[in-house]
Amino acid sequence: YSSGAVIIEGNRSLILSVKVVLAFGMIGVHFYRGLFLGPRIARTEAPAKKTALQKLSINLVKLNLALGVIIMLFAGVL
Repeated sequence: YSSGAVIIEGNRSLILSVKVVLAFGMIGVHFYRGLFLGPRIARTEAPAKKTALQKLSINLVKLNLALGVIIMLFAGVL
């Protein structure tokens, strides 16, 4: 026999763990863009390569936005 409180507590821990993993992912994307990708874009002179790196940077911004939205949705569940 299992009480509902235990199930809710287990789900709460799982959701919190997922939120933490997603937040670390956001932090990783932020530091990659700031410390590695930004300077690489600044050093790149070939227009095609620069455009590709800028597109990657924008896609990482979109990824961070999506992760943030997912985290906020999980926050609403708790």
